[in-house]
Amino acid sequence: MYSLFDNLISRYAPDCTLAGRYAVHVTYTSLDHRDRYSDEFTLDIGVARDSGYVTEKTIHDVAEALEKLRDTVVSWTIGNGIRAYTVDAEAYEHKQIQAMRERLAQFSDAKDPAPEDSEP
Repeated sequence: MYSLFDNLISRYAPDCTLAGRYAVHVTYTSLDHRDRYSDEFTLDIGVARDSGYVTEKTIHDVAEALEKLRDTVVSWTIGNGIRAYTVDAEAYEHKQIQAMRERLAQFSDAKDPAPEDSEP
């Protein structure tokens, strides 16, 4: 099967007379050879026609990518380095809730007239 796909490009040549589909019958046994199995498959070689392809990468490609990553990370440490901003979530949430309560209190104070301004 591996060599079949190695020559797939020649199958798409205009003068190729090979079939694009094959019916395959496979018979096999279990590891202990007690059970016998039989299956039928259809191999459709044409399914790959007009599809994209995947470029195979090697360990050399991985090394190049790591070198680029290293160069990028090194550039982060030039000057003042990486600055990190951390937040205490509970303190932040408490501060936000307190600010919201203060704004609501200001809003309700502005809406309600002062007691001395109202007439009996």
